[in-house]
Amino acid sequence: MDLGQIVTLWTARLSAVFYLVALVQILRHMGSSARILWTIGLIIYVIHVCCAFTYFYDWSHGLAYRETARQTANLFGVN
Repeated sequence: MDLGQIVTLWTARLSAVFYLVALVQILRHMGSSARILWTIGLIIYVIHVCCAFTYFYDWSHGLAYRETARQTANLFGVN
């Protein structure tokens, strides 16, 4: 795996972790910390999208759409 693939993979994972922790904080009624965690997760997600388009899709939305549909179909049977 090259550096672009690693960064893309880990930014997806980190954004999901921050999102889940923010949801837990929301359920615990800790709004201010939830907002900070949610914002950090969003920023990491935007970095993930930029990495994915740079390293995998050559900034082609059509290619990204088709590849995401293919991967979803492989995992869940639905594109």
